[in-house]
Amino acid sequence: MLETERLDFEILNGHELKSYAINPVKFAKEYHFKTHEKKLSSELLDLINHSFLPNVNDPSKNYMFHTLWLMIDKKSRAIVGSFCFHDEPENGIVEIGYGVNEEFRNRGFMTETLVGLIKWIPTQMEVTSVIVETDNDNKASIKTLEKSGFTKFESNESSSIYYCKFSEPEPNN
Repeated sequence: MLETERLDFEILNGHELKSYAINPVKFAKEYHFKTHEKKLSSELLDLINHSFLPNVNDPSKNYMFHTLWLMIDKKSRAIVGSFCFHDEPENGIVEIGYGVNEEFRNRGFMTETLVGLIKWIPTQMEVTSVIVETDNDNKASIKTLEKSGFTKFESNESSSIYYCKFSEPEPNN
């Protein structure tokens, strides 16, 4: 399973995902993690309720692509942040989204996660590229992506798509 020098990753099953969404503090206590999150953001709750929970227990789908992966600090057992896949790979391309909890920002955890992920993914599944969309004004995310080996692929006024290729993706026309 995926792990890095400082982080373990917990892939939440349907029960765990629901428990985390309802009460992150109670979830963390039950699974022997630490968290400062009293409640999840409305964006994350929306994703969990409308995308992950309807799909995570579907036996025709690979649940790893329909849930959260928690980033756990190995030393403190604190929930540092999370990432998710936006769906199962399509044409060899998988999109991810991520977030680091505020108290853990600017410590390199997301860069470490992305570097670990791009080393791990091709050993586990048939994926040719990983893509991430980020707002053009999110300088921290852009810096993290570039440090992790991602390259800008497409852009519009508000956001850009970055990719890490195992082979070259085709641009949308």
